[in-house]
Amino acid sequence: MKILQINKFFYLKGGSERYLFDLSDALVERGHGVIHFSMEHERNVASPYSKYFIPFIDFQADKNFFKAMHFLYSRDAARRIRMLIKKTKPDVAHVHNIAHQLTPSILKVLKAAGIPVVMTVHDYQLICPNYRLFTEGSPCERCKKHSYWNAVRYACVQEGRLASLLSGTEMTLHNVLLKSYDRYIDRFIAPSHFMQKKLIEWGKPADRIMYLPHFVKKKRNGFQKKAQVLFVGRLMHEKGAHLLLAAAKEFPNVNFFFAGEGEERDRLEQMAANSALKNCHFVGFQHAEALDQLVQESGAVVVPSLWYENAPFVVYEALALGTPVIAAKHGGLPELIQEGMNGFLFDPGSVAGLAKSLKMLFTHRSFDLPKDPYPVKEHIDALEKIYKEIS
Repeated sequence: MKILQINKFFYLKGGSERYLFDLSDALVERGHGVIHFSMEHERNVASPYSKYFIPFIDFQADKNFFKAMHFLYSRDAARRIRMLIKKTKPDVAHVHNIAHQLTPSILKVLKAAGIPVVMTVHDYQLICPNYRLFTEGSPCERCKKHSYWNAVRYACVQEGRLASLLSGTEMTLHNVLLKSYDRYIDRFIAPSHFMQKKLIEWGKPADRIMYLPHFVKKKRNGFQKKAQVLFVGRLMHEKGAHLLLAAAKEFPNVNFFFAGEGEERDRLEQMAANSALKNCHFVGFQHAEALDQLVQESGAVVVPSLWYENAPFVVYEALALGTPVIAAKHGGLPELIQEGMNGFLFDPGSVAGLAKSLKMLFTHRSFDLPKDPYPVKEHIDALEKIYKEIS
């Protein structure tokens, strides 16, 4: 088959892009042809289809009327993908993250061309104006039943009412008026049962939502475990790194590494300095090989998120690399963690609960961590079946 993979970013920005590139490679290895549609960026991976990508657009740097209109509906993206379809004639389209930069305008073009569409739901963008189901420090579902005015009331997008109004307008346009996703997408793929449940609760068509967990291609390199614990991710409040920092006070003989960047880094470093936590180390963004080594040398990877994680790659990759995970007990995380088998769970936001899990980790005899817990073959087999069902 010729499969058109669509995502607004074409460089390794986060988990959805990691999945995009790994999936593209796996499909090519199966003998499929893979075509890409995305947005231009100086960090992009090379692509023979880049001449069809839309020009880079930065909504943060320059806010004006024309960018606001693009945010809602992109005629340029529709025109360019129409040209790409005419040139390549794909059999199926697999959509990832498209909002704002590519916009659902492309979905109507795909449907008009008779191309069936699958969408992997990587975050809560289909149902939540700020993508996170998280506002004012807590999980939030106020916008259920299309009550998007709550986004403006609580200024939950970039902490501004104008940005919140624009996102609320976008949600109303595509979920209420045009029904872009419901009309033009044949199958939604939820990487977690939690995401599947939320989509159905918020009114998405249950018969078109399929559960399919991610796969991992990581292999272990035999690094020896050390007395260290690792946090991987953006240093932002909802990721909960401050909880791990607070718990670290109880373990002066254990090193705590924080791998990632974000707006909270300076504040977290100041907190560590104020508490004289010499066992806490902020190592910034780590590239693949260095990060894999850090993961394999750690006694655990900690995911203390305050928001509902969907199916974070940091958990998949840690377990595939032989490292147990300590995670907050909500969202999609409990689906991946079996207590005492491959990690521990604690109540969200509880420093005491996290510290207790760390103590259990350090006294636990062994963990049952299979070498290939998320195989490529099973995932691609299931995905091929979905592609064929809708073709």
